[in-house]
Amino acid sequence: MKKIHSIKGFTLLDILICITTLSVVSTIIFTAGKEVRFKANTTICMNNLRQISFAMASYYADYQDYPRGLPYGTLSAQLHSYMSNELVFLCPEDKFEEVDSYSEYYVYRGDDLASFKYVLGCPRHRRQKTATNIFSLQTAKNYPNATVLANNKVVTAGSFTSGTLLLEDNSIVETGSAEVMIVQSLRLENGLLYTVLRVPDGESGKITVNATTGTKLEVVTPSVVAGVRGTEFEVDFGYSESYPYANVTVISGSVAVVPLDGKVEYNGQLVNAGKQEMILNENMTVKIHANPHYYNSKQIGKRLDKLSRKIDRLESIGHETEKAEGLYEWLSTQYPGSGELVYDSETQQWGPPPPPPPPEEEGSEGEEPPPEDPPEEEGGFWEWWTGFWL
Repeated sequence: MKKIHSIKGFTLLDILICITTLSVVSTIIFTAGKEVRFKANTTICMNNLRQISFAMASYYADYQDYPRGLPYGTLSAQLHSYMSNELVFLCPEDKFEEVDSYSEYYVYRGDDLASFKYVLGCPRHRRQKTATNIFSLQTAKNYPNATVLANNKVVTAGSFTSGTLLLEDNSIVETGSAEVMIVQSLRLENGLLYTVLRVPDGESGKITVNATTGTKLEVVTPSVVAGVRGTEFEVDFGYSESYPYANVTVISGSVAVVPLDGKVEYNGQLVNAGKQEMILNENMTVKIHANPHYYNSKQIGKRLDKLSRKIDRLESIGHETEKAEGLYEWLSTQYPGSGELVYDSETQQWGPPPPPPPPEEEGSEGEEPPPEDPPEEEGGFWEWWTGFWL
């Protein structure tokens, strides 16, 4: 007689064990995949920064100066002839960016690149927990981002803020009503904090810094870079006859001040400041006036157009737009006489809107228009411009 065997199905416990096992395996695979993506994007970004630094070195060899960066123009445009691949200027972690991920994190330093100083970076990696960076002498490093509190609220690199800033090592920066941009705040391999703050062009006011001993903190203004290692100092900044100045006063300790191509007040006169670092000790003051520089309205206009599209796309998926909006506001107000930009189809340039036409005088109807002025000879504007500030 044939024996019949009963077929047992899965018990509830078996099913739960299978589900748990699958969940654990899926989590491991997902975490490993995310880690691979993080590392790959960091590597791509670091290679991008290295290539940009090589292009900057070539730029310096040709012009004996480094690119000015924002707000005078974008790095991607200023280094265009040195870079064959435009994708080098895009970080893979910078969602919806089309043209330039790095310009807002670039610091122009004149000729002051002989020691370990921050030049260019990208703070977007591992959900803004780490940053890729290029320091002077083309040194590439990846460091963890440090916490910055602005008025007791956490702000990250790229943010525009004002008021009281508390750094991770308890250094305090008071900006009053003046707005600053957090360029970077990093923890170096020796545990020390390195923070770079930028005063956007167009701002006026005073910044007071009370830095913890050992910290490395720099305040970048349109006319100087003031850097400290544990000291207290003030930077009074603004505009004189439309050109930026910075007045640096040391309260205690010492401050390294690097003029960015301007003039320094000395015995009541303005003399060429050069671009070399000067050391100020306790109770010393220096006032630097920046030379005028050309704004490339076409480059900035294109950047504003791309930023506007980026903001719209970020809003459409519910992502924060505060940083992009802060950058847009800064760049859109850097043109003489107006915070509004218009596009001139004839010159293909972005710039301030034209002045309104003068009102017609009474009784002028039907009169012959006055003869037009003869056209300027080629180069006339540039002769006037160079004669104006030389």
